[in-house]
Amino acid sequence: MSDKYTVTLTEEQLRIVNDALDLYSRLGMGQLEIVEEFLRTRFYKRYYDINDGPAGSPVTRGQIVRDQVDTVKALVFDHPPNGSWGIADERVPADCREAYDIYQVTRKAVAETRLAREDDPERRSFMRLSVHLHDYMPTNPGMPPVEVKSPAVDPFRGTKWETEDSRTYTRTYPDGRVGKVEFVRNVSRGGSWQPGQDEWKWSFGDFGGSYLAYDTPSIEDGPGPGMTKSDEHWLQTRWEK
Repeated sequence: MSDKYTVTLTEEQLRIVNDALDLYSRLGMGQLEIVEEFLRTRFYKRYYDINDGPAGSPVTRGQIVRDQVDTVKALVFDHPPNGSWGIADERVPADCREAYDIYQVTRKAVAETRLAREDDPERRSFMRLSVHLHDYMPTNPGMPPVEVKSPAVDPFRGTKWETEDSRTYTRTYPDGRVGKVEFVRNVSRGGSWQPGQDEWKWSFGDFGGSYLAYDTPSIEDGPGPGMTKSDEHWLQTRWEK
């Protein structure tokens, strides 16, 4: 197996990498209009300068570029102006397909992080429709998928435990999902009584279970007797699974 490399990027740097991967994969498919789009969006003023066309009529530089792009597409790929191969087509060079497979993973990592940060339920519903969140489907299966470690996002940001009876506590995710912790009873372990060791039930959606809290001091915002910060961290990891 070949050596592997680790690269650390900011989100903005990863966006640039994603744009480059997308461009490279599209070139291999014969989508040369991506060249015209690149020039139009980055050289906007010059792109719309007026020049004399072939028949002496005024035409923008952009139109000349687009006509030339269409000519190259027909010469190299035999594609019509808006035609191209699909990314999985074997005629697409393997490195261009691999660029797309890398792009699938990196764009999903960014999309998932942005979704986790979004607190507005309506925007979250809209964001879930993005193609960037689709499952990985390799187009160049001879290569292993890349791995991306995304920044951690606190799933409980801006939320607090709430209770009415000091026995049942609930905490609501920004997207409306609810987790619940319920005090069950004091328990002993190993035949000896241990004050402050309590049993709690937890549930999150269709998942649930129970666990023991060993320490008496409670965290600042609950949930109450026996629930320590380490206990809450344990609970969060279960909910996130």
